[in-house]
Order: sequence, then C-alpha cells, then structure tokens
Amino acid sequence: MRIELLVFLAIGLPNVADPQVRSVCEVLDHLSELNGKTIKVRGSLSSADNGRLIWASPACSHPIVRDGWLWREIISVTIVDPGPQLQAAFLEWLSLKKEHQQAMILGTLTGRLETRDHFQVRLSPHVPKGYAGFFVAQMTCWKIEDLQALPFTPQEYERARKIGENPFPVRFKKRPSP
Repeated sequence: MRIELLVFLAIGLPNVADPQVRSVCEVLDHLSELNGKTIKVRGSLSSADNGRLIWASPACSHPIVRDGWLWREIISVTIVDPGPQLQAAFLEWLSLKKEHQQAMILGTLTGRLETRDHFQVRLSPHVPKGYAGFFVAQMTCWKIEDLQALPFTPQEYERARKIGENPFPVRFKKRPSP
C-alpha cells in the first residue's frame, strides 16, 4: 500500500523542484529539452484576444526558428486552476497596468511547458497552427510572482506594435553563405 501511494504521488504531482528562472529567450532556445517540464520563466505579461501571453523582454538577440518557421518571441499562457495565489497575482497585475499605463508588467511564471516538433500548416493563411493560433509554445501556469512595472522603451513599443499588426510566424529563409 505504501509503495502504491508513493508511485501515485510521484506521477500525480508536477515536478516540484525549484527550477532556475529563465528568460523567454532561454526557454525558446531550449524548447526540446524543456518540453513537458516544470519551468520558471520571466518576461513581460500581457493579455490579448487570443489569451494570456509572456513576451521576451528584452527582445531575443537571434531569430526563434522551429520546424522551418520564424516565430514571435512569445509563449502562450493557460491557467488551469485559478486558485487564490493566481487570483491575487492577476489582481496585482491589473492594478499595476492601471497605475502604469505606459509600462510593461514583468513577472515570473511557474508552470509546465509544451511545444511540438512539427506544426500542421493551415491552408489560409498559409502558416503553421501554433498554440493560441500563433505561438511556438504554451505554458500551463500555476504560479505568478515578482510583478514589476517598467516603462516601455521606444524599441519595445515599436516591436509590440509590429507583432500586433502581424502575429503569424513566417517561413524561415536561410541567408546564403558569403
């Protein structure tokens, strides 16, 4: 009976070891190794028509390419059980957004990362079907902490505007070698 209980606990609980906090860029660089694992990721939190998101902040220094597509530096975020901690964090996020309207809200999320090696391509528009429609990875979040408001730089504001205009991944074309 005791062995069965230990097996149940080991399978039923998420990996509770305290993982290191990674940037969105670090997570996107290591999708295959982190897929299915509990992670902590820090970035700029936002909410859009297609759900909650965590953006790379600052922007990644190199393109995010997976399955032949160039992806945005964003991870889709889903919340399975909005318990008291998540509800309090969400209210804090709303308060910071209201108080600092010209700022991005940074936060650290803990949850399980999910991605795919191959994405089905839609016929119209001819783009891969990512998470929440546009994104290369999804995180099922159960904790949000360390919220902080920081002013948008002009570069970050322009990047967010461009992604808002066209969030779709684009076919990656390698540059010819010199």
